[in-house]
Amino acid sequence: MTRPASRPYARMARTKMKMPSPEVDDVTSRTARVLAAALLAAALSVPSLALAATPPVYQVQAWFGGASENPDRVLLVASVLVPTSTPLPAKVRVPVPEGATVLWSGEILGATGESDIPREGTMTAGTGGRAYEFTLEQSREGQLECLWSNIEPRKGGAVGASLKWVQTVPADLVGFSVRTPAGAGTIRTDPQSNDAPNENADGERIYTLPNQGLAPGESAVVDVSYVPGGASDGIGGGALDTRTLIIGLAVAAVAVAAVLAVMIRREGMAAAAGGPADEPDDA
Repeated sequence: MTRPASRPYARMARTKMKMPSPEVDDVTSRTARVLAAALLAAALSVPSLALAATPPVYQVQAWFGGASENPDRVLLVASVLVPTSTPLPAKVRVPVPEGATVLWSGEILGATGESDIPREGTMTAGTGGRAYEFTLEQSREGQLECLWSNIEPRKGGAVGASLKWVQTVPADLVGFSVRTPAGAGTIRTDPQSNDAPNENADGERIYTLPNQGLAPGESAVVDVSYVPGGASDGIGGGALDTRTLIIGLAVAAVAVAAVLAVMIRREGMAAAAGGPADEPDDA
């Protein structure tokens, strides 16, 4: 995925205005002046394009394995949703973490992405960091995709990243989620997910983290670790590996079987001796 090229501006066609002839009477002249004044007032009353008045909702997803051309980087997918009462077109701003590289920005029009519209924008200064500004013209949902932090090795064969998000612009609410590669095991998130993950057709799992109300300049940190190519029991935040769980159950089953075997042997020995098992001898 590449950053969209700037779209050329359409040139406005202009025609030369005709000047009134001396034969035009005063009534026509006055009428023309009144109409001109009305048109000017109407033009001045049209509001200029500005940011949405009501703070939007942001959804921030850290997608591990989402950047196929940069597998060692986390892909940031940040969505901005403006209220339905917001008139279009409307400018929106999406925070951009320090060190992140913008790949794509645009409007979301469908679930498959085929009808999404790229919108070129500009990087602006926000409260405590940067924000990327672009315009929504047909949809009230925009999206920004960036290369985020590096995925680094951790203990026990795990990999992960500690992701800092600074809410550099006003927001009504900020939601966070984590998307892990297919086959990932021993998945841990901090903060922990309150619900079981959703698994898509590709085997990736999406963990929904608690929403946060962040004022401009406030930040949140999401820490993620997992073992590549393992298997997960689907519970975020210190999840046990499925293989470990199966081994534990097998060991417990063997232990129970051993106890039962000992009890059966003791019962058989007691029956052969003519008395109940574990019954003390008479003094």
